[in-house]
Amino acid sequence: MHFHDIRHTFASLLLNKGKSPVYVKDQLGHSSIQMTVDIYGHLIPNSNRDAVNSLDELSLDKDNLTMAKNKL
Repeated sequence: MHFHDIRHTFASLLLNKGKSPVYVKDQLGHSSIQMTVDIYGHLIPNSNRDAVNSLDELSLDKDNLTMAKNKL
């Protein structure tokens, strides 16, 4: 077993348990939600890949919270 296998299993288990793709992105250190969804999107229960991909446009830091709310 390689480190990458453990990492992949970790992400897969989180998503199968219903954890947020954004949370998984942060745990894996991906630079964008797009990368996470491209690799693990098929594991997100009841997902719509386009809806998840749109999360990359949202920034929930303090400076952009208003902008993110306006997009919703």
